Parts: sequence; C-alpha cells; structure tokens
Amino acid sequence: MVNTNDITELSWSSPKGKFAGFGKQVSEELGRKPLSTDLMERQEAERIQRETRAQMELEKKQAEQREFWIKSRADQDRRLEDLLRQMPPPQSQGRGLEGR
Repeated sequence: MVNTNDITELSWSSPKGKFAGFGKQVSEELGRKPLSTDLMERQEAERIQRETRAQMELEKKQAEQREFWIKSRADQDRRLEDLLRQMPPPQSQGRGLEGR
C-alpha cells in the first residue's frame, strides 16, 4: 500500500508551453518497472490490483451466499413452526386407564 501524499508529483510541458500536465506515478511506487522488457514486471502492480479485486469479489459473493443460506434456514424454521401451530393437538387413542 502506498500513501499518495508521499509520492512526488511530476510535471511536464510541451516545448512551446502550449500543453502541460502533471501527475504521480502510483504504479511505479507499487512496484511496476516501466523500463523492463518482461511484461509481468511492467504490469506487476496491475496484476496485484486485479488479484486483490477478484479476491474481494469472491469474499463478497461468499458472504452473500452465507447470508442467503441463513435467511433461507430461518424461513424454513418459521414455516415449520407455523405448520406445527396449525396442527390439531394430539388425541389419545382408546380410552386410557379410566375405562378399565
């Protein structure tokens, strides 16, 4: 992780001064090597960002699935309780001990 306040700002301008710009090289601070001939070294920061984003999306999806499962289970329990309440109370079979 990089604090952008610690990165020096670079500025540039065209020879006649008509165009100018400035910016901070965040990717280089994160480890990108812009002059490398190895594509993975030039895009290391981007790869890390993609992997981090994919991991965060996976964790979010897993949390949503857990929440859905918990809600589904609670709904099932509630329906079962409703069914049990609607059932008539059990009646005794036969006369029991009084009839002897």
